[in-house]
Amino acid sequence: MPSKGAEKICVCLCTYNGEHYLDAQLQSLVQQTDQNFSVLVSDDASTDGTLKVLEAYHSQQKLPLSVRQGPRSGVTANFLSFFSEKNEQATFFAFCDQDDIWKADKLERARRWLSSVPENVPALYGSRVRLIDAEGHPFGTTVQPSKPLVFANALIQNFTSGNTMVFNRAAYELVQKSLQTQPAGLIPIHDWWVYLIVSGAGGEVYCDDYESLDYRQHASNLIGAKTGFFALRGQLDRLLGGQTQAWLGRNLQALENSIDLLSEDNRALFLSFKQARSSSFFSRLRYSLQMKVYRQGRVGQVGMLIAFILGKL
Repeated sequence: MPSKGAEKICVCLCTYNGEHYLDAQLQSLVQQTDQNFSVLVSDDASTDGTLKVLEAYHSQQKLPLSVRQGPRSGVTANFLSFFSEKNEQATFFAFCDQDDIWKADKLERARRWLSSVPENVPALYGSRVRLIDAEGHPFGTTVQPSKPLVFANALIQNFTSGNTMVFNRAAYELVQKSLQTQPAGLIPIHDWWVYLIVSGAGGEVYCDDYESLDYRQHASNLIGAKTGFFALRGQLDRLLGGQTQAWLGRNLQALENSIDLLSEDNRALFLSFKQARSSSFFSRLRYSLQMKVYRQGRVGQVGMLIAFILGKL
C-alpha cells in the first residue's frame, strides 16, 4: 500500500443496469492492495438496483465513492464525460467497467509503471486480460501486442481493452483538450480515442504482459473480446464488412479537429494516410507497399492491407 502522500487515483466507473454483476466488481476494488483511490461513478439512468448497490457501498463506507448522473447517450459518451471533470486531487485515472473483476494488484502495478514516466509526459498503461463467461468461468486470455504501441498502430487499431487503461494527469488533460474541438457523438470508441491522442502527441504507451482483470463476456457486452479463430474472424469481418471503415472515418475526422495536438511526425503520418485512404485503387496499391500504419498480428495486418487496397478501410 502506498504512503499517505502518494498520488491519488480516480477510478472512473460507468454503470447502466449493472445490478447483476456490480457487487463483484466493487468487491474487487475493496480488495486492491493500493488503497489510495476514490471511485467516481457516472450512472446512465439505471432502472434496476444499480444505484442501491452503489449506495450500500457508500453508506457502509466500504469505498470512497460518489455518484453523478451520466449523459444518457451511450457508453462512449458516458466514459468521455469523465473528462469534463476537473479532478484536481487525482494524479492518475483508471477506466472501470461495471461487470469485470479486478486482480488485487491491478492499481498497484499500473501506478508503478506510470510513476516511472516523467509527470509532464502523457502516459497510458494497459494490460492483458483473462476472459470469463457470464457465470465467471474462464475460457481464454488476450494476447500481448507484438509490435510497438505507437500512433502508427493506433491509427488503425486499439491496442488493448479499455477496462485495463490507467493514465496520468498529462494524458487526462491532453484528452480534455482534444474533446473541446469535437462535436457530440463523433468519437466512436472512448478507449481507442485515448490511445490515438496520447500516442499521437508522442506520449508513452505500455501494455503489461499480465492479466490484470477478469473481463466478463455476456450478451449485454457492446464490444467484447474473443480468442483464437473467432477473434481472427471478428477482425476480418470488421475490416471487410465496413465497421472498421466507419469507425476509422470518424476517428480521422476527430483527429483533423485536434491536429494541433499531434507531434510533427505523427501529423505527417496522419495526413499521408488520410490522403491515401481516399485515393484511386492504384494509388492505394502503391501506398500499401510502403505502408507505415499497422495492426498487431500477421492475420490482422494482411486483412488490413486487403481492406485498404479494396477501399474498405
